[in-house]
Amino acid sequence: MGIIIGIDPGKAGGIAVVSTEASTCIDMPLLASGEIDSLGIFRFLAKLNAGKSFCILEKAQAMPQQGAVGTFNYGTGFGKIQAVLEILQIPYEEIRPQKWKKEFSLLKTEKKDSVAMAQKLFPSIEFITPRGRLLDGRAESCLMAEYGRRKKGV
Repeated sequence: MGIIIGIDPGKAGGIAVVSTEASTCIDMPLLASGEIDSLGIFRFLAKLNAGKSFCILEKAQAMPQQGAVGTFNYGTGFGKIQAVLEILQIPYEEIRPQKWKKEFSLLKTEKKDSVAMAQKLFPSIEFITPRGRLLDGRAESCLMAEYGRRKKGV
């Protein structure tokens, strides 16, 4: 495995790619309607060598404050991501947030802590907008990719 992908699957999530050559990250591609853009994900990941890629995908789970419609929409977006990975023949592992967060001592911490950790590990990637909004989806996708890199020995 030469390329590790980390995906935070929410609409505010992100997709990170870590390899021995470089690291990059994008916000989750969205359609004008606000739904996850399968084609956007496909276009971003299709550039990778599927035979040398592996993805860490944060496991879908219902959130306590999320209603039925929100949970359904989240699951639909998650399914789109899985479909793109399968079409591109990129193997993946679903992991719970607790598993990758433990690697970085981020259990029971706030999103700003994930951003701070990602900034340390990936100084060339922007995790805060010019107006100060945290891009925690990017940060967490980068941390998942780094978790995968460490576990897969890339």
